[in-house]
Amino acid sequence: MTGNKKRLASLLLCALGLPATLLLSPPTLAATTYPTCASASSDPDGDGWGWENNTSCKVATTSSSSYPTCSSASSDPDGDGWGWENNASCKVATSGGGNTGSTSSSSYPTCSSASSDPDGDGWGWENNASCKVSSSGSGSGGSVSSSGEMYVSGGQLYSASGKAFIARGINLQYGDNPTSALPAITPIASTGANLVRLELRKTTTAAQLRSALDAIVAKGMVAMPMYWESDITCQSNAASLLAAVNNQWLGSWKSVLQDSKYRGKILLNIANEWGEDTNNYADYLTTYQSAIQSLRSGGYTMPLVIDAAHCGQYVDSFLNGRGSTLLTADPKKNLLFSVHAYHWKWDSHAEIDSAIAALKAQGLAFLFGEFGDYHFQAPYNVDHYYLLNKTQDEAVGWIAWSWKGNGAGEEQLLDMSYDYDKATLSPHGNDIVNGEDGLKQTSVLLK
Repeated sequence: MTGNKKRLASLLLCALGLPATLLLSPPTLAATTYPTCASASSDPDGDGWGWENNTSCKVATTSSSSYPTCSSASSDPDGDGWGWENNASCKVATSGGGNTGSTSSSSYPTCSSASSDPDGDGWGWENNASCKVSSSGSGSGGSVSSSGEMYVSGGQLYSASGKAFIARGINLQYGDNPTSALPAITPIASTGANLVRLELRKTTTAAQLRSALDAIVAKGMVAMPMYWESDITCQSNAASLLAAVNNQWLGSWKSVLQDSKYRGKILLNIANEWGEDTNNYADYLTTYQSAIQSLRSGGYTMPLVIDAAHCGQYVDSFLNGRGSTLLTADPKKNLLFSVHAYHWKWDSHAEIDSAIAALKAQGLAFLFGEFGDYHFQAPYNVDHYYLLNKTQDEAVGWIAWSWKGNGAGEEQLLDMSYDYDKATLSPHGNDIVNGEDGLKQTSVLLK
């Protein structure tokens, strides 16, 4: 399990002077559903359960019969039958005087969203209690994709094998300078990132695209090719976007992107930051509806990613039913919505909280395709520390901007690395990679 319970357990262990690696897991899951811990030190309280490689693991030699009975049921605030007393796990006695060590997983409620289980171990945390993620049925997600593609269901993005996928990625400005940027994929993978948002330009050739996709997929990461041009980014001319769909996505790049060897490993980001809120978003919606239908008619089956209007910053692009309108236009119902957290729309914790809550209330699958930095764009600085923490708590994906290539001036602060071909991290890059809620701590590769 993850989320609030994991954080509370970690805080308690730290207060007791113990390593904050313990994860209390439902005791009656079959041991075969968990890997065996590589080291018994992952289980500091000796209850048989540890935490390694961002998932639960079981210490093979511990017997559940060795647990004491809790002296008070108040030691078990979530009612799962297990408590914490005297620096060790204990079992809460049943009304008949027995212990609850044989509690069945059927006694747990079903999670309302698979996003409550970011590590994909089948258990989540909602309403201050453990819950079990449903593993069957297309409505709740978790089923194997018949198309072999990643897919969206119930407001959650899934791998083709039915595992919840939470993006923890890095933007790479590849199309600007493919020769220099291609070697960056190896150090990006070394950060633990599970996704690369791959900037493409009108001049990007099919061969250059294939080289980048091969490198990304070889490292076990998801590729999100994205089209960037000066007549697209922060612009609203419908003809420019539809021309890109026809000439690039359905033209020079189509045979590469539809190669079966990439199936299940690509998300297609139609256009970077295109559109405005003109006519209450009517032009934005109409143009994207046409683009979606053209791409589907052209044989694209993977999730299509749509950036919010006004340089990606207007979360209202997807609220009040507008996201659902776009989903209705998609015969595959396979859309992922992306917001970019910069400037005055995102410069407070309350605005970040409100946007995430509003998007979740719409039942949409979404992520942060870009975001700023606490030291960038004053006085409208975006607190990236808070955003990383909040998205981890809410199991929301993000993609940091960007590895390198932001030029001189203030924007250079957003370069994560001083070099393309090795991870010589800047302060911004160190926050993204090694911070408390950074890639090393939170990213899980596609399963």
